[in-house]
Amino acid sequence: MTFRPAVAVCLGSLPTLSRRQLSASARALNIDVPISSLDTTSQLKFTSSDIENAKAAIAAGEKQVTAAQARILEAEAENVKAQDDVKRYHLLLAKDEVPAQTYDHAVAAAQTDNAGVNSCQSGRGGC
Repeated sequence: MTFRPAVAVCLGSLPTLSRRQLSASARALNIDVPISSLDTTSQLKFTSSDIENAKAAIAAGEKQVTAAQARILEAEAENVKAQDDVKRYHLLLAKDEVPAQTYDHAVAAAQTDNAGVNSCQSGRGGC
């Protein structure tokens, strides 16, 4: 039993029909290409695995976002500490209780932390 390619497209889009029903339809239409079998199982398996892969990618992306947000919070906390250190060292410097070098180091650290926070928030940094 055989059928024409145009009919194959129509019959191929009906995977719920049994082989016997397709053969009967082919005989009724006087089709002249053999019908071997219809199998959509492998297509469904690939589609199912594609869906699972997409779900895994989404979950991984969500974890990356959560981790990035945590790194931003950490950078902000370090920046607050550095800014507080600058204020504290400024007061101590005014009383000559710490050397200027210590104050300068605290200012440099605060500027570095501030730049790190800005970099993290913009997504450009390696946070």
